[in-house]
Amino acid sequence: MKIGFSGSPFLPTKIIAIYAVAMTAIAGGILLLPAQPPAPNVAYNLFKVGQTTADRTLIANGWKPVGYACQTATPEQVALGYGSTVCGFSYRTASHNLITAGGIDWLMCSMSRSKTLCSTLANQIALTQTAITPAVLDCASGSSACTLSGEITTNGLQRATGTFTPTNDTLNAATSTYTLAKTFTASGTFTNVQASGIFTKASSGTMVFENTFSATNMISGDTLAVTWTVTV
Repeated sequence: MKIGFSGSPFLPTKIIAIYAVAMTAIAGGILLLPAQPPAPNVAYNLFKVGQTTADRTLIANGWKPVGYACQTATPEQVALGYGSTVCGFSYRTASHNLITAGGIDWLMCSMSRSKTLCSTLANQIALTQTAITPAVLDCASGSSACTLSGEITTNGLQRATGTFTPTNDTLNAATSTYTLAKTFTASGTFTNVQASGIFTKASSGTMVFENTFSATNMISGDTLAVTWTVTV
């Protein structure tokens, strides 16, 4: 639709009136803007061993190409027969997690120490090849027997303990953050690895956080570094 005031003697007045209404709307706080998505807090770094150029499929899936480089092999890569240095192509992606109902209960329990639900740390990182849509009720309130749908249990991508690192404290900031990180080394072939979760136990337990990321295939020797940043 096209609106015009061509030939009107009141053109200047109408333009001023429209401008005044627009400014009043902005000043009155009724200007509608698109909601901003939460900032990504789970970072994924993928290393495709032996790959020399960027994979177009990975890029189309949402992975950002970093480049070709050589790096120190992980102990798992050495055990697979690679030398002390491995070369390949790296990619990055990031997304924001979801806290489950069980995770909220675990957090409240950890603060009050009122139940056995929080007797273990939330430091176990799990992966899956299953396409999921994270939902609050994927781990029910009060549950300590939650699952990540299709969780990988073999060949280097099984659930593992992450390394906890505090990144700041409340002496210098209003909030405190920490990271939980783990580098997984595949010892087999996987298709569409695409979601992860943080649990309180090495098996079963409460799934506190859940997250999806750009899907990737992995072969033996590939690595996937997962880093969760949690703000409290």
